[in-house]
Parts: sequence; structure tokens; C-alpha cells
Amino acid sequence: MVKWLRRISGGKSQSSKITEEIGQLLWKVFPPEAKAIVFWARFGSGGHGSRLDWLDDAGNRIGPMGSKATPFDAMRAIETLALNLRRTPPFDRDPFTHMRVELTEKGKMNINFAHIPEWDSWMGLFMRGVSELSEEEARNPELSNTWGIDVEHWQKCRARREQEPYEK
Repeated sequence: MVKWLRRISGGKSQSSKITEEIGQLLWKVFPPEAKAIVFWARFGSGGHGSRLDWLDDAGNRIGPMGSKATPFDAMRAIETLALNLRRTPPFDRDPFTHMRVELTEKGKMNINFAHIPEWDSWMGLFMRGVSELSEEEARNPELSNTWGIDVEHWQKCRARREQEPYEK
């Protein structure tokens, strides 16, 4: 289970205003058939990436399916807000590298952050380091929800994390 590094709570700080804007954008693209919407993002020196999932009441992904259904404009706007959030207190001193935002059909929003070093990150892997994957997950892209991780790279990440442990 992933241990979340930080959680944001209410208030009128700049970070709270940004998180409210993120929630409003997610609400605008919330489909009627979903019970929750989840925005995932990863930030690094080489760029950033994100994913959006619509979930049913059992937590299964029901969309978006296909590029026509994906609200790319909203996703890019949320990425921009997240980049701004990384520059506001309390994140300005130690910016998060991963985030997960969940908004339920009842309007409840939960935002989680993690700091995963770039050497332990992988395209499409959100809120987990490569070193956290089991060997089966590393070998099977469907299990890790990635485009496939080179097993030799996975082994190097696991060895490095043993030498350089970090808190997410």
C-alpha cells in the first residue's frame, strides 16, 4: 500500500485556491455514469505526464475510452495548476513529483502527493516507484499499468533503493 507523503486540508492559502480550481475543472468533465474521477500526474526534469480515469461504484475504470472522449484541455489545465501548486508553500521547498486527485460524485475531493526520485520513476507509473513493483509487475505491463519496464532497469532501481532509501 502506498503511504502518501502529504495531504492538503482547507484554508484560504494559495495552495488551497489552486486545489479548489483543480476540483472545479474535474467537476466540469465529470461524466454522469461515473461515481468518481481520478487525475494522476507525474512531474520530472524531462517533462510531465498525466492520466484521467472515470470509475464506477466498484472502482473499475470505465473511461475515458478513446482520444475523442478524453478531455485533454481540462487535463492540461490541471497539469498547469499542479505545476503552480508545486511552487507554493508548503511545496516550494520540496516539490512533489507525483500527485493523485480523486473527486467523488458527491463532491468530496482527496489529493495525495508523493516524492519519488527520477531514477525510480517510469512513464505511466503513478504514485509508485519502479523499485516498489514486484518482479511479476515489472515483467507484465498490464499488472503495472505501464508500457513495460525493462527487468534490468527494475533490478537496478531495487538495488539503488536499498542503498539510497527514501520516504515518499
